[in-house]
Amino acid sequence: METGGINAKLNSKNFALWVQFRMFVEGQGFAGHLDESTKKPTVPPTSNQELAKCVQSDAELRSWILKSVDPSIVLGFHLLPIATVIWKLLCDTYDTTSVTRQFELEIELGNLHQGNQDVTTYFNSARLLWTEQDLLGAALSSQQSAELQA
Repeated sequence: METGGINAKLNSKNFALWVQFRMFVEGQGFAGHLDESTKKPTVPPTSNQELAKCVQSDAELRSWILKSVDPSIVLGFHLLPIATVIWKLLCDTYDTTSVTRQFELEIELGNLHQGNQDVTTYFNSARLLWTEQDLLGAALSSQQSAELQA
């Protein structure tokens, strides 16, 4: 199955954009598998069918996650046992909700030039950086609000 038309594969710099993959997972009815809110099968499973369905669902979700990750980093994750573990480790590793990434984005925007690109390509490059900057800014604001309330 396609991963919902998400073209941006996770790399070391685009977590804020890639995390939209969760919307695809939610649309497929698997969000509970990512955050472990889905009820686990009884132990031992009441039937082989229940166990098979759980294994199949997790394998499908792992496949979607790994297809959405850049090949240069997927090898570090493909041997992990369940989708929840892969998701959590990807988030812990690449969620760069930080002032450092915000500074990097400002540098990238400052260095962005049209050069030989057509206007549409140039604009789309800038728009991706602006979108990540907006998402990062919102995440940092909510993080700071949470810290102030604590």
